[in-house]
Amino acid sequence: MPESDGSRAGASPLSSSCALPYGDVAVGIANGVLGELWQGPVDECVSVISLPMERASRAIATRSSHVIDPTLNMTPLRKAAFRLFEERFGLPGSANYTWSFDTELITGQGMASSTADIVALIRCLARIRKISLEDEDIINILAKLERSDPVFRIPVTLYKTAEHEIVEEFP
Repeated sequence: MPESDGSRAGASPLSSSCALPYGDVAVGIANGVLGELWQGPVDECVSVISLPMERASRAIATRSSHVIDPTLNMTPLRKAAFRLFEERFGLPGSANYTWSFDTELITGQGMASSTADIVALIRCLARIRKISLEDEDIINILAKLERSDPVFRIPVTLYKTAEHEIVEEFP
């Protein structure tokens, strides 16, 4: 697993979030999970402890001067995440990028693929805008879209899935 750069407490580690290998390309990455180590109630809320895995989803943004609608090839969930990111940070400007997506996660197999897709997009948008994300930024967007696993966290975490609340982190 990638290690945190330690730049901000609670911030998503840059090594796992994005990379800019070229000036005109940004990549956001989010690891999936290998199912739940534990699932059950915490304070009468559905909660999980998920095991992060190496397989991941990626969002790739490529700068282009010929973009009509940057969300054209996005799923409805990704489009919604894109709009929520714009609303949260009040920063338009991703219109000059075309988007592509790649995943190693299998849909419907307990790998948190849809959540990883959203988190990869959010991380890529943050990289384009030079925003250092906090966990709460990602949680705020996820909470408006779906129940989720804590794929935005590197450590194993006890997490309330519908409430999007981190209960405990394990070493």
